[in-house]
Amino acid sequence: MTQVVVDASAALAWLVPSQASQAGWRFLASIQDHSLVAPKIFDWEVRNVLLALARRGAVDSNAYNEALGVYEQLPIDFSEPVAELRDLATFARQSGLSLFDAAYVALALDRECGLVSRDAAQLGLASASGIACFDLRVTE
Repeated sequence: MTQVVVDASAALAWLVPSQASQAGWRFLASIQDHSLVAPKIFDWEVRNVLLALARRGAVDSNAYNEALGVYEQLPIDFSEPVAELRDLATFARQSGLSLFDAAYVALALDRECGLVSRDAAQLGLASASGIACFDLRVTE
């Protein structure tokens, strides 16, 4: 089983039909082959996006509840920050990523594991840093 850092954009590809892709469904179908890990901010990010979609009316109450139910069943291990906030902010600034996105890449670097995402900037930096990437943007 390979450990992979999962970011919020990847989870949303499994939870929100407008974010879905063939690559996302293939990865989800192989989830038993992976040990998913995420920084603790992941939980806040995913729930916040789902809440925002519900408030905007982009998902109805049933879709919101269904997405939340699926999300809560995902086998994700939450990790403490791998760096002090000041150091993570420096990494984010140097890499051009948001603080949140830098947390995912920093965790993948720290754990020497892959990254599953739909975020181009994260995937670009991760790939350039030698991290195995699972790009869920691919629709094929």
